[in-house]
Amino acid sequence: MLYSERKGIAMKPKRAKRERRKEREAPSMDAILKYPNAQAFFDKLVSNGVEPDALVTVLQNAAQFERRGEGDEAITPEGIPLYTIKRLPKRLEEMASTIERIEAHQHWTVQRGIIPRLPGEATTDELARLPKLLREYAFDLAVTAGFNPKIQATINRLIPHTFRCQLVEHVEKITGRPHYEDVATLLTAALHADGQEKDVTPESLRAYRSRHPESESETQPSADV
Repeated sequence: MLYSERKGIAMKPKRAKRERRKEREAPSMDAILKYPNAQAFFDKLVSNGVEPDALVTVLQNAAQFERRGEGDEAITPEGIPLYTIKRLPKRLEEMASTIERIEAHQHWTVQRGIIPRLPGEATTDELARLPKLLREYAFDLAVTAGFNPKIQATINRLIPHTFRCQLVEHVEKITGRPHYEDVATLLTAALHADGQEKDVTPESLRAYRSRHPESESETQPSADV
């Protein structure tokens, strides 16, 4: 058995190996651009207006989403394990109830009303909505983190494809063309630099976009994993 400092529990070797694979660092720019033709396609997109740092970040994130999506657990932000997210809704519900008790106390509300509020601060009416917002977020979080493994595995397989399409759409928005071959080569380069022997083809990008036209949007790919 191996010990996980992050989770504070002992893990079987297979589980420990899976955790290490999920948490290793993203591939470097140099490693990505060593792939055949990657440097040329990268320079081509940059010369057409795509911001280089943003492009590298998106490629790194694409590789990490692909890697971390292998399995039936929800893909969580780096450093935040799934069990922490699953416990959060209950804590938010408790916080909402505590805030309501505070707001119901007459002395406290009068005391707070005496203190002048600075420009830009939340108004008392906005603060009064906080418990409701916390409960809504708790419900949304519980649903998102509570899919059964079979459904979650399907979602995990779809996320990388959606992310790839967002990258194509981002490139198309800036350059006026989707540049399928360039994007596919760079995505493949990122996967190989991350140790994943997978290839992304221009045809797969075209096919996914044609099957899911609703994925096309004005949204720029997120820089967060």
